[in-house]
Amino acid sequence: MSEPRVSVIVPCYNMQAYLGQAIQSVQAQTFSGWELLLIDDASTDGTRGLIQEAARGDHRIRPILLEKNSGVARARNEGVHRARGQYLAFLDSDDAWCPEKLEAQLALMSRTAAVLSYTAYLKMTDEGRVRGTISVQETLSYADLLRTNSIGCSTAIYDSAPLGKRYFNETIGTNEDYLLWLSILKQGNLARGINRPLACY
Repeated sequence: MSEPRVSVIVPCYNMQAYLGQAIQSVQAQTFSGWELLLIDDASTDGTRGLIQEAARGDHRIRPILLEKNSGVARARNEGVHRARGQYLAFLDSDDAWCPEKLEAQLALMSRTAAVLSYTAYLKMTDEGRVRGTISVQETLSYADLLRTNSIGCSTAIYDSAPLGKRYFNETIGTNEDYLLWLSILKQGNLARGINRPLACY
C-alpha cells in the first residue's frame, strides 16, 4: 500500500453524535490519497466503538486509542507524531468538510509553494442550518495573523516537507492552534487562503 499524501488528524472526545459526519466528509473527498487518524482521548460514550467500526470498514482509517484523557492538544500531537503524510490537515470531530476541500488546497499549495493554507467556512447550528459564512483573506503574513486568528483549525493544512512536523502547545489550554500558525508564519512564510467555504463549523 502506497504512503498517503495527506494525514487528516481528528481528536475525539465524547463526540459520538457528530463524529460519523466528520468521517463521512473525509471519505467523500475528491482527493483520495489520505489517511484518517482518529485519536480517541479516553471517551466515556460510544465514540471509541464508532472509531473502531469505521476503521474496520476503511483501511485508510487509523484508530489511536489513548488510555488517559489529556486534552485536545495532546490528542492532536499524537496524531502529528504518527502521521505518515507530507501534508497534515486538521478536522475537529464535530466539524465537516466539503468534498473538494483537500483537492483545492493541495492545488493551491502546489501552485504557490505555500507551507500553510486555509479556507473560508460555514458556521452551522446543531440542526444543520447555516448561521453565516466566515470569509478569509487570500494571504496572511505573521503581522496579519497577530491582529486576530483568521485560520479556522478545521480548514488548516501545513506542509511538513519544508517545515518538519510541528506540534501544538499542550500547556496553555486554549488557542494552541493559533500559536502553531503564528510559529509557522514567524519564520517569514506566507499562508494562502481560499475565500470559498470548504468546511462546516
